Amino acid sequence: MDIGFLGYPGKSEPYVIFSIGAKKFKSRIVKKSIDPVYGETWEAVVEVVKGQRLDIEVWNFDQGTPDEIMGRASVPICSLADRGESDLWINLQEATSGQVRIQTQWMTMSNERDDYDDRLEEAYGRQLSTAVLMVYVDSCKQLPLAKARVSTKPDPIVQISIASSAEHQETRSVKHS
Repeated sequence: MDIGFLGYPGKSEPYVIFSIGAKKFKSRIVKKSIDPVYGETWEAVVEVVKGQRLDIEVWNFDQGTPDEIMGRASVPICSLADRGESDLWINLQEATSGQVRIQTQWMTMSNERDDYDDRLEEAYGRQLSTAVLMVYVDSCKQLPLAKARVSTKPDPIVQISIASSAEHQETRSVKHS
């Protein structure tokens, strides 16, 4: 999402926090500005649209003291999904003035190869996902003991990685299962 902000008189050091459910994104701090331009993009997987909101908070960074809220806004995810692509200036609430600009693009999952090719073209050079792979690990059975001489049960974890990716995730350890 690209963001711009118009607000408080004087110079501020604003940053923005976006929340969708439990997922949070924080922009960089723009020093001495009341009209910051962030040019940052984030993506979030939204599993349930109904009732979800994109919550936006604009904060002023204060060195040595607690940061101050400059304003906030909230947008229903369903309205962003219905629009497909949007470029919106949203008025900040709990502020004397100010707006935040968001540009959003809603992508619906599809089984069609042509849709994937279109998403790949749209994401080119922007480091965005072109597809989402969700993996649920249910269980394992009859795992071997880690060492032949160990008589205790193992504490297994599952490690998943995708080819040509240095990134991996692990499940939590299940004690003596």
